[in-house]
Amino acid sequence: MSQEIYVPCPSCNALNKFPNSRLTEEPKCGRCDQPLLLDHPIELTEANFNTQVYKGSLPIIVDFWASWCQPCIMMAPIFHTTAAQFRGRVRFGKLSTEQAPMIAQQQAIRSIPTLALYAGGEEIVRMAGAVQQSTLIDWIETHLPK
Repeated sequence: MSQEIYVPCPSCNALNKFPNSRLTEEPKCGRCDQPLLLDHPIELTEANFNTQVYKGSLPIIVDFWASWCQPCIMMAPIFHTTAAQFRGRVRFGKLSTEQAPMIAQQQAIRSIPTLALYAGGEEIVRMAGAVQQSTLIDWIETHLPK
């Protein structure tokens, strides 16, 4: 029997349940019929942060950033490309600290960019500062729950 997982829809925020074995079958949302597993980061907001970060079965890496931050801007294409490489294993999200200051405060974000890995409803690890793609991949592989 296959283990069931929960994946929040990046489009409508509905929580979808399906067998783990279907991760490779391009699963779609039962409510809005949009793809559940994207090859790019989703935009996180005050409205969807808790569901996207704390309710899903797959780990998620959140990039806390701001539009005025040059290291954040330099890091954006690296984060985007890495999201495509980990599709189906890890979800990626970006939260603008300008648009969602309360969440940034609740998450104790002190510098940007900050990357935080969440799994099982908890923050596992975080890293501050812009990094090269190889460093980001190593960091993810090292800290992903087995």
